[in-house]
Amino acid sequence: GVSPWCVSPSLSVSSCYGCWREIKASKQFHKLFNTLSTRLADLHLYMLYFLLQLIVLLWLCHLFRELLDVLLSWHFAYPPRVFAPIPFLGSAINFKHDPIGFLQRCKEKYGGVFTINMAGNRMVLISDEKALTQYQAAKEETLSLYDAIYDFGFKETLGPENVYSGALTHKRILRGLPAPQILSESALRSVEAHFLKYISENCTSAVKEDGITVKAEVFHMMRSVSLDVSLCTFVGDSFAREVLDKKDKFRERFLEYQDLIEDATAQATVLPRVLSSRILNKVRILRAGLVAEIVAALEKSCLSIKGSEVSAEGKEAVTEFFRQMIEEAGKGPSDYETENTKPKLNGIPTVHRIAEYIIGLLFAAHKNVAITSAQVVIMLLEHPDAKLRVLKELSSLRKGGQDESKSKLSSSSPLAFLEGDLRVEDLNRLHFLDKCIQETLRLIQHSIGSMRKVRSNKGFHFRTSDGRKLNVPRSYYVGVTNAVIGREKFFASPENFDPDAHFKRDERGKLTPLVEGRDRHSHIPFSGGIHLCPGFSVAPLLIKALVVEWFRLAADSGDIEKPVPKLNFERATVAQRDGPCYLIFRHQER
Repeated sequence: GVSPWCVSPSLSVSSCYGCWREIKASKQFHKLFNTLSTRLADLHLYMLYFLLQLIVLLWLCHLFRELLDVLLSWHFAYPPRVFAPIPFLGSAINFKHDPIGFLQRCKEKYGGVFTINMAGNRMVLISDEKALTQYQAAKEETLSLYDAIYDFGFKETLGPENVYSGALTHKRILRGLPAPQILSESALRSVEAHFLKYISENCTSAVKEDGITVKAEVFHMMRSVSLDVSLCTFVGDSFAREVLDKKDKFRERFLEYQDLIEDATAQATVLPRVLSSRILNKVRILRAGLVAEIVAALEKSCLSIKGSEVSAEGKEAVTEFFRQMIEEAGKGPSDYETENTKPKLNGIPTVHRIAEYIIGLLFAAHKNVAITSAQVVIMLLEHPDAKLRVLKELSSLRKGGQDESKSKLSSSSPLAFLEGDLRVEDLNRLHFLDKCIQETLRLIQHSIGSMRKVRSNKGFHFRTSDGRKLNVPRSYYVGVTNAVIGREKFFASPENFDPDAHFKRDERGKLTPLVEGRDRHSHIPFSGGIHLCPGFSVAPLLIKALVVEWFRLAADSGDIEKPVPKLNFERATVAQRDGPCYLIFRHQER
């Protein structure tokens, strides 16, 4: 045979090609090729065999860890463990497939307190009433809210300023301002205007003899209107116009950002961080763009922010909430934030800090309000009797507070519209609508919520209703199974929509709150204790305003496209739906 290494460089191209043909025809080449092919095939088999051994080894290590955790839970009085045979993912697949069913089965088998492995994160889930009382009273030094939300991806999605600084700032301001001062008359007036703007820009409509028939996706409509109203309510009309009236669609980008946050948070909860880092980084980049846009809007609007000062023109254009938020942002990080924040927050310009606070505020204020409002509308349209009672109650407002049971309104008659602007006093008189909202929240509340991380070196010690003394070690997470608390114990048909389920009738037939007949923890849509949702007094009013204004626009003509998709608990919000839900209604001019 001819060796390729003895070919002279001076040979012509044709000579080289002829030599290569002789090499390919030689026996040594075929022998070498066959040997390499055999060795490569053997190498593939060795690699597969090694990979199989590695998988088996990891699985055995996982089983050993699970068994060790079970033994430790017996010895150190840890909460009972839910066995998870799948390495890395743990119970994530079972939870994602059927969140409510999985939690209900675990509660029936292990009791009101149990531990699950969610993608390597040890989570202790509580539904026991006595344990909940101690959990809600635990201080931040023992059970940290901010460490938990930081670990589950909010560092990238909301930024460290919101995790450790913005959330505390919003809480301090909201708890110091009464709800009527936050939800002003101008903010309530803006609800109708934003509905009309959304209908004109986003809905398909057809002109008929009885009016304009409109078709709208209820969740997108409520989210868009809620975002606009939140800007007007918490920041001010001037800034809202500067941001929302742009041609580059700030609203749509923020809704996309919110959706990505939900996906990222859900993935960070049930997947190892290495698998969810890509979408977390995508959210971080999108947030940076929104912050830059808000900074530009702050500088272009009538606000002239220098440190913590606002110009005289700016003071007239912004809300009291926003004025206090600017002052808090100008002070810089508090002592708590400086001590506990993993990345240092010093040196951040005030205007950028304010922009970050606005991002966090809109994230917290608008999404669950919008979803709950949409779900209330869907529930009422699916239950005509409840809808009729709500319409009677709305009609009674115009008549000076007449009781809804005495208001005469047939299902075929148009709604007697409220005259004039809606007021907070009107919303507070809608008692049956409040029942409908509470019942909707019971059906759609988070499957797992109020997550905390054990910060204390001594762990978190508590007692259960059956007398057990349990301890949760440091670095474990503790959460509440909101959707299964008191599910069968206090509700005869927990899957059904029954607004009167939260009330009981006495001997005279009068409806009284059912709090006397059940533990106060059986329904906690706004959490409780020291981490009670700071917007618990404002959110129900915003939900009522959105629902009432939609019924004022649609009257009794509203209907929903069938079939209605089922509830979906996979997102990191209150439950949504498996698909889009379209409302069809006649737009009534007032």
